[in-house]
Amino acid sequence: MIIAGVSSQSAASRAIVVPQEESFSFAVLESGSDKLQELQRLRYKVYCMEESFLPAQNYPKKLEWDFYDPISPHIAAFDGDGQIVGGLRLVRHSALGLPIENHAGEGLSEGYRQFPKRRLAEISRLVVDRRYRQQGIAQVCGPTILLGLFRTMYETSLALGIEHWVAAMEPCLWRMLKRYGLRFEAIGKPMEFYGRVIPYGTSIKYLQRLLAQDRPDVFELFHA
Repeated sequence: MIIAGVSSQSAASRAIVVPQEESFSFAVLESGSDKLQELQRLRYKVYCMEESFLPAQNYPKKLEWDFYDPISPHIAAFDGDGQIVGGLRLVRHSALGLPIENHAGEGLSEGYRQFPKRRLAEISRLVVDRRYRQQGIAQVCGPTILLGLFRTMYETSLALGIEHWVAAMEPCLWRMLKRYGLRFEAIGKPMEFYGRVIPYGTSIKYLQRLLAQDRPDVFELFHA
């Protein structure tokens, strides 16, 4: 998942603050909407053009997408002008499997296999616009966008009956989430999956308890 450039050394112990000139909103996108295409365009920009994780020639319309897109809820972050500056999707288990299964294969641990598939979703295609991944502004706005996306993902998961999340993450993203009380446990071996990543998993009820205990500010944000 791509949130490159957001410093893992940002002071997560401080209260969550956003500069007054920056204002973000978050929403679940309608399937087939223009806004979903805008998010796919951002994914193309980051995954294909900036990070070179995917071959740009495979996406002649400059929209990065795959077969999981039509069956997944997509969540976007908007700046004050209504432009999409970040996003992610929740891939629920289906006949397609999950992306993490298709890439990690036997590298996933027994802990992963204990998650009930009908209550499981993969956090996928996390992306933040480069403007908010630069040093300085990234230390404030990057985590604010990330937490806003996760809050909306949390609300969406509760509405859909999703109880467990898995994700393939870079260690720096895992550390950032941990600092904000969002703890994931390794459920597999390191692998190459749009960069060097590790499979992680967690349960929503577990996170609820941790946030209430260790990060009441984030808990309140998620339940505002």
